[in-house]
Amino acid sequence: MGVIIRRLQEHDVVENFDCKDEVLNNYLKKHAWTNQQKISIGVTYVLVDESAPGIVLGYFTLATSVVPRDSFQENMYAAYLDTTLR
Repeated sequence: MGVIIRRLQEHDVVENFDCKDEVLNNYLKKHAWTNQQKISIGVTYVLVDESAPGIVLGYFTLATSVVPRDSFQENMYAAYLDTTLR
């Protein structure tokens, strides 16, 4: 079985998806497509079997967000700057 990770598509079959976490199931079934296509606050990627590419086996969502600089400890921020300025 080969698997593919790709962006969620409108025709993907999500109705039978069950990861045993009702909140995550609900997000995929009711909100993921809208958040991706209509209000652009997140992009959902799905794991599908190559032989059944429309049936979702798993997913993750990358959502837009902001983390204020002052929420980090100063030493964590300094370490981040050290790695990004190299």
